[in-house]
Amino acid sequence: MSFCSSVKSELLNLRVSGCCRQAFSYGFMLFGRAFSIKRIALQTANEEVASGYSTAIFQTYKIRPEIKTGGSKKPTFVAEVLSEADRLKILAEYDFGMNEELIDESIFLRDCCFASFVRGAFLSCGNINDPEKEYRLEFNVKTETIALELQALLLREGISLKSTKNGKGLKLYTKDSAVIEDLLTFMGASKHSLEIMDT
Repeated sequence: MSFCSSVKSELLNLRVSGCCRQAFSYGFMLFGRAFSIKRIALQTANEEVASGYSTAIFQTYKIRPEIKTGGSKKPTFVAEVLSEADRLKILAEYDFGMNEELIDESIFLRDCCFASFVRGAFLSCGNINDPEKEYRLEFNVKTETIALELQALLLREGISLKSTKNGKGLKLYTKDSAVIEDLLTFMGASKHSLEIMDT
């Protein structure tokens, strides 16, 4: 198992408290492959992450996304909410795109809820290198506006990420081991944060 897969496994095995459940699934969906009336889906090479996405949505909305497998050389997993009625039910929970700010902060009832949101976002679009080779953690965000909002929200928590263009989206990243440790701890991956400190 790669270091990144191991980090995501630790994050997926954390208990999500009741107040955080919606924020966690929201982060998972918003930073996935698609989050709109036309499509709510996640595409990943990690089967455990696809299963976690499906479980998070089911626990929050009692809607079970379907998981399909594709690819020949390198398998990919797509978890998708197929019913338009189900997509409408989910989208109705969020003030998504109604205001200039696209991330609906009203669901962050407590500090722990925002941490759960970031955890979901990282599971969807995050990557971390093996610290034995290189210090680097990143979020590959498909929409520049949402990326900049996430960057600003994390800065409020004292976590500073740099940004660079990535096609139509934006890549938020850091090569600072201390920032990586702080972010992993913030998301709940304390075991891997300690590993990086040891490294």
